[in-house]
Amino acid sequence: TVLVEDFMDAATAKQILLDSINRYNETYA
Repeated sequence: TVLVEDFMDAATAKQILLDSINRYNETYA
């Protein structure tokens, strides 16, 4: 359904964001 697809897209975007934050922290810690 659209709801599930939207949820998966949001989860993917959240994971990408978290990965980006972790990468930033590792670089500038």
